[in-house]
Amino acid sequence: MISEPISCSQNLPFRLITMSTTVITPQLMTILQDVIDATSWDSDLHRCASQTLQHCQNCSRHYLSNASRQLGIHTETLLLAQNLYGILDSSILAASIEDKISLYQTVYLTALKQAENDLPYNISLQACSFYQPSITAICNRQNLAETINEYSEELEAWLDIQFADEYDDFTSQPDFDPIAELMVSLEMLTALLSRDNENSL
Repeated sequence: MISEPISCSQNLPFRLITMSTTVITPQLMTILQDVIDATSWDSDLHRCASQTLQHCQNCSRHYLSNASRQLGIHTETLLLAQNLYGILDSSILAASIEDKISLYQTVYLTALKQAENDLPYNISLQACSFYQPSITAICNRQNLAETINEYSEELEAWLDIQFADEYDDFTSQPDFDPIAELMVSLEMLTALLSRDNENSL
């Protein structure tokens, strides 16, 4: 198993798990679940939000599994890094992709030290949970559309900048297909949320 830090700038599987962890956050999944819970009366919106949440979960599992297998990193280490990042992300108002990469590298190294019993304290996966208030209680429909669109645009920026040498949006690529499908799903959900002038869900 890997016992040394991996260069995020050079290793494709590690960059993919970094993208997945920093964009497909518990906060995004909370927003999607809130939309699902609030839109049972709108079958199209409810179905699209449900499919988008499923895409998020599948994407996260896909990149976590691939990174674990290809890099020889324990799944528990990557899960702990995800949980630690999610806790910090819930308190971040705004950050650049570069700042998020740096933050993920920090929590990954913390998770790695935990796996090697090299920390003066112990962190459990079960302890890494946090409360997320209902987003739909404080956001109207247009705000939700704008927020979800920001996640889609962040994924697009990752592909255009961080994966400029590897990603081709005109070609099917197994490494990037899950994230491309998620982008499409997020865009469809944004369009449905923006399709009329109603402010509330």
